[in-house]
Amino acid sequence: MKDAVVIAGGNSERGLLLSAKLATEQYCAKLCQSFVDFCSTINEEKIAAIFLLFPDEFGIISELFEKDIISDLAGKTPVVFVSPSAAENNKARSLRYNADEFLIEPISTDEITKIIDDSICAHLRSESEHILTVGDLALNKETLIVTWRNKKLPLHPLQVRLLEFLILNPRRPITRMELLNNVWKTNTNIEDVTINRNVKRIRDAIKHEGKLNPIRTIRRVGYVFNDQFEQLSPPSEKDRMVNAHHLRRCLPSGRHRV
Repeated sequence: MKDAVVIAGGNSERGLLLSAKLATEQYCAKLCQSFVDFCSTINEEKIAAIFLLFPDEFGIISELFEKDIISDLAGKTPVVFVSPSAAENNKARSLRYNADEFLIEPISTDEITKIIDDSICAHLRSESEHILTVGDLALNKETLIVTWRNKKLPLHPLQVRLLEFLILNPRRPITRMELLNNVWKTNTNIEDVTINRNVKRIRDAIKHEGKLNPIRTIRRVGYVFNDQFEQLSPPSEKDRMVNAHHLRRCLPSGRHRV
């Protein structure tokens, strides 16, 4: 059985008809006739798509609009508006809430399946565009959530943006001024200890037994993010001294201490 498809609005007859069509394609249809049913379903089930049927006999859709539930879901879960006619107000409403599709009944089983599959693929492509991965580490640039082996790490938004900048600039020294300009968006009134403290919190959050820390401090230079940290052994003291000397030589004059 495939993931659940939520059906809300319309009337019992239209809901059951759409549910039967989805069942022939192995989708588990969930008919919701109240706001509470809808919220409970989307919180407990893995949802493939949401179908909203207009006009709404139960009044559930208007409540979803009033409480911004649909606008919150759009862009995360495929949302399809279905109407028995090309009513301009319904079509305009679907565009306003960024629905993935606006359909006019009757609709075929093949059309429903194609819309669901296409919408899911589009959402997966969109999601992959704003997720950075380094080994078991994943950073979502849109939600500002970082996970390690699918476990959420306790990082604040500023720390996530700091980590994102380091990930996007691997294996080269990042100076204090670069961090101020690109993460804090300023070059004044930020003390060294503030940067150090936030880097330390990132390190502590992603520290894992047996793994090398991905962020190295280069004394009087800055920080270096190692995007191969999961595959490498900790460098020797000699290697660290040679690398630090080389990085300092590569930096322009007027560098800032970190």
